[in-house]
Formats: sequence, C-alpha cells, structure tokens
Amino acid sequence: MPTKRARSSSASSASMSASPTTTPTTTNIPHADEDPEVPKSKRWSEVSGSGNADYSYRVRMKDPEAAYSFITICRLPNSDEDEDDDEDEDEDEDDELGDVDENESNANNEKQPQRPCDGGKTCLCNKPLAEHPDHPFIISRAGIHKHSTARIYLDLRCPDIFGMYVYNDFESYGVMEVVENLVTDWIEAGREKNWKEQWVIIEAIAMMLTSDSLNPMQMCEDSDRVQALFSLVLRMVLSTISNLERMGLLKSEPEIKSLGFIMALYIANFDRWRQVLIEEPTGRKFNPDIFDEYILAYAQKYDVPLRGPPKLDDIIKHIDTKDIKLPSCELKDPWGWTKALSEYRKAHGYNRGFVEMRSKLIGGDRYDITTWSPEERKEHSFTKRDPLGKTELDALKQGLVLELAAA
Repeated sequence: MPTKRARSSSASSASMSASPTTTPTTTNIPHADEDPEVPKSKRWSEVSGSGNADYSYRVRMKDPEAAYSFITICRLPNSDEDEDDDEDEDEDEDDELGDVDENESNANNEKQPQRPCDGGKTCLCNKPLAEHPDHPFIISRAGIHKHSTARIYLDLRCPDIFGMYVYNDFESYGVMEVVENLVTDWIEAGREKNWKEQWVIIEAIAMMLTSDSLNPMQMCEDSDRVQALFSLVLRMVLSTISNLERMGLLKSEPEIKSLGFIMALYIANFDRWRQVLIEEPTGRKFNPDIFDEYILAYAQKYDVPLRGPPKLDDIIKHIDTKDIKLPSCELKDPWGWTKALSEYRKAHGYNRGFVEMRSKLIGGDRYDITTWSPEERKEHSFTKRDPLGKTELDALKQGLVLELAAA
C-alpha cells in the first residue's frame, strides 16, 4: 500500500526527489522509457509531473489481465493511521485499521498489536486475492495504482510541499483539478467501452474518500463549485453501478471481487461529506443527499456482500431504503450524468488558450506546480528560489515521476 500523503505540518521537512516508483507488483518498465504501444495523453503540458505519472500508470497497466486482477491491501487508507499520531488516537483506531485476515483473528477477542504496512513484504498488501480469498480489503491492481497516481497528482498541487504560498484556496482548487482528471479518465474509458477501467476509477475515488486526500475541497470558499463537482462524482459512481447492473454484474458472488468492499466504502464514508451538499436536489431522478441510500439499495437488490469498513453493520442499520426507487438500467442515462457534466463544464470549465470552446475543458495540470516556469515558482517560494533544482527539472523532462521524499 502506498505511503500516506505528507501533512502540511511536515511539508517543510520534505523535498521532491526524482525516482521511478517501484512496487513488488508492477512491471519493471522504467518510467522514462516510451512504449510505442502506449499513447501519451494530450491533456498535459509538455513538461508535467502529472503527465509523467499518468503515462507511467498507462505503461504499467497496459496488460489488462494483470491490471484488472484483484489483490488485497492490509488496511484502509485512513488518514489517522500514522506512527506519529498521539498514543491515545492509536488506541482508538487499532481495531479499525489493523489486519483483519480471518487466520489472524484472536479467539479471545484480545486486541492484537497492529502489524505495520510495508507494501507487501510482510503485510497483506499486493497479494493475489487467491492467496487470501476471505480478506475483506480487495481492490484491482490497476485500482491501487490509480489511487497512488492520484496521490502523486495531489502532492504536485500542494504549495506547502514545495515551500510555497500562492493563495488560500490554491490547494483546494488543485484537489478539484485532480478529481476532474479522474472524471476525465472515466469519460475516456467510457468512449473506449472499457467498463473495467471505469470501475478502476470508482475504486480509486472510494479510497480517496476514505482517507483525508480530498479534505481541502471542504475548506474551499467556492462552495458552489465544490458541491457541483462532488455531486457530479456521485452521479458518475451511480452511473457506473447502473451500467454494471445492465451487464448483469451485480450479484451475490460477483466476478468484480472488489464490488462489495468498494460499495461499502462509499456507504461508510459518505456521511462526513454530506455537509458539502447544501442545496436542494435539482431533479426527481437524483437526490445527492441520499447517495448512500442509493448504493445500499443496489446492494440489497442483488445481495451484494458488503464488507470491509469498521462498524459497517451499525452504519447500514441507520440507512432506510424502503422508499428508494432506482432508475431502470435500460434507460440511456439513468442518473442524468450527461446533463450534469455539460452544466459543470459550462460553469467551471476553461478554454484552451484564447479560443472559445463549445465544450470547455476540465482537469489538466494548471495547478501542477511542476508545469510552472522557474520564475513563477520563485515568486511564490518562501526562499525566493526555485524549489526544483536542475536534477528534478532534468528528470521531469526525461519523463521521470517526482515523488515526495523525506529530507
């Protein structure tokens, strides 16, 4: 499992280092090498840390059999899981975040010491699901890498990490840009009729909602945009599940092995995001405030086994689905996704250059600090020096991925 994102409080003691991201489960393809079989996206600037990370993901995951196979992770990506947290916080969270493999349960219900996550060396991360079929934390190999890639995007848009200050809501807008890129990935996968890649994106967003990755969105003063984007994401999730329903993939023993876990993550983590949805629903088909009821209704309709998050049974107990009427999966657009996307682009998208576009763009790398000129970075740097040195800049141009490394 990837290391967690650096907190703002520790950003001053961190630096950006250029190195290929390698984990035991990926192919040994150097990030800087171009693969003639893998096209680069035109979404990114010529020199872009985000573009490099995206291309690295595409190269690693080009083999669909490996990419869409399922693996285990040892714990939830909870932001409070940190060795530096106060001891009392650790005590409260041990039961929630510890390994839960049934072979390691204690018959006397005594609390076991939490095994550290080491990316699969000794923990359950990156292990084929077949080796631990009853482990509840399941995700596709591409899903965990998409999540890791998104976390790199987030770091590249965090001024604190670079020792910079731009303006108060800069990181919030950067986080929204990352989410928009995931939405764009989902749209592109849909054009290619690749429902498996669409599910990968749903997995990655579920993991992000479980952690603190998206929290800066909640602090943004532009509440209208935050609500519009979050509502758009919820429609995207529901549209994906409706499409799985249409294909007959919602079932009690699903071939999508992560289905119950990911649906459970959305149910368990939605409540703390409900406050973002402050306006009345815009249509009869979709009320974003009861998103968790929709997800649970789908699971109940097809007996999808929900599992994974702590206290899940108690959470479900307080969700009432008796009045929920799910739209038919045979409808062209059962959750009103197309209209919502069009409205979001019109209100919050941007044009490329000075040309007025009929369909505005979302996502991209305008908030990725690695795409800025040295002069722009110097202007906002606390030291008035470019936080990226020659080594990092050369690495970016070579296609390497910049990752956060402790100084």
